[in-house]
Amino acid sequence: MLKLDSSDMESISEGSSRAKKGVKQRKRKSKSSAAEMMEFLREYSEKREKSEEQKLAIMKEMNEDKKSFFSEFLNVIKNK
Repeated sequence: MLKLDSSDMESISEGSSRAKKGVKQRKRKSKSSAAEMMEFLREYSEKREKSEEQKLAIMKEMNEDKKSFFSEFLNVIKNK
């Protein structure tokens, strides 16, 4: 368990009093430029599209396999 001493309590109360008084906290500066972010988004979109295309191809293949299986199954049942 953590134990807080009086200096910890003072720093906590100072932080909350700053927030109440409306003291603006500094925003973290971005380390990447807008161009880098746009490039990342473009690459991410391309990867996502490629992944979706692969999933769609797999689903189509599974559907064709399912159709052929049930077609064969139906033929076997008819021939009995």
